[in-house]
Amino acid sequence: MSKVRVLRIISNLGVGGVQKRMVSLLPKLNKERYSIVVCSFKSGELQHCLEQSGISVKVIQRRFKFDPVCIYRLCSIMKKENIDMVHTHCHKPNTTGRIAAKLAGVPVIIANEHNVDTWKSNWQLRLDRWLAAYSDKIIAVSEAVKSFYVKNANISADKFEVIYNGVDLDFWQKNIPSQKVILEKKAKLGLLQGDKVVVTIGRLHPQKGHEYLLRAARKIIPRMGNIKFLIVGDGQMKESLESLSERLDIKENVVFTGKRNDIKDMLYISDFSVVSSIREGFSNVVLESMACEKPVVATDVGGNKEIIIDGENGFIVPSRDEDALADKILTLAGNEELTKKIGLVAKETVKSFSLSRMAYKTEKLYEELMDKEI
Repeated sequence: MSKVRVLRIISNLGVGGVQKRMVSLLPKLNKERYSIVVCSFKSGELQHCLEQSGISVKVIQRRFKFDPVCIYRLCSIMKKENIDMVHTHCHKPNTTGRIAAKLAGVPVIIANEHNVDTWKSNWQLRLDRWLAAYSDKIIAVSEAVKSFYVKNANISADKFEVIYNGVDLDFWQKNIPSQKVILEKKAKLGLLQGDKVVVTIGRLHPQKGHEYLLRAARKIIPRMGNIKFLIVGDGQMKESLESLSERLDIKENVVFTGKRNDIKDMLYISDFSVVSSIREGFSNVVLESMACEKPVVATDVGGNKEIIIDGENGFIVPSRDEDALADKILTLAGNEELTKKIGLVAKETVKSFSLSRMAYKTEKLYEELMDKEI
């Protein structure tokens, strides 16, 4: 059986949730069956990781939405590499990549939708509906993402395949940092051994709802002075969030760590994590936290409640509700036994969302679509 040549197209190879999941997944696919090429509109830190895994990476500049030069270059790659299947990710690649694949006569075209994209205009949703006609399947990372596009872009539900994000359980659950390392990391961040540590991980962007977490923290700190909030990540809102923590007079209890390469350690030095987003697709941070046996307090957006059962393996609270967020954080911070119990259930739950399962589901879909072309 000849190899299936797959071109995955993504907007950039920086350290983002979509990028990290793709970089983790691709080496798991059957190398004897699939030959993978990745095309990105921008390079980034993760390009080296792909190349180390033996995956070819091509970088093509995309200047604007329907850049004819970009489309021409994509078509050229597809023809030169004899691509059998194009698999695109997120809005820009989903648009440009699918157009190029159709023009190049690629047999199988797949798009991946990773978020509940409430920011899209009616025109953009109409474009999504038009491009869906030229797609063999659209992968949604959660039922919530699928429902959004079925309702708002009027795309047939039959066009979608839900494949949940997966987490590499071996990475997160093996080689756990020692108590010595944990204490050293805490000390470097200005945390005391007896502090209750709440972590939130993600780019500092309005989508992630950090301001609601900070406002919840203002309600919590007077009742629990030894609680500390780790804000892990960088982004456009860094200065405004730091300024907000000063105005709320909680600066002493909030640590902005900036961008970190030791996310695993950040989770293990924490008691539990918070996802305060105002929109999501299917949160990788939820998966990673649960894999580390950490309960998650998450907002009721995207696919969060498709994995979190409120009160059993985590907590779900309404989005933009600082009071509800504060209440559940206090519930966990004030009850170590409950935190441990929920963490154990979370660790068991996440076994159903492994990276291996994601790879299996992806390969299964690939084979079904290739069989239709034979």
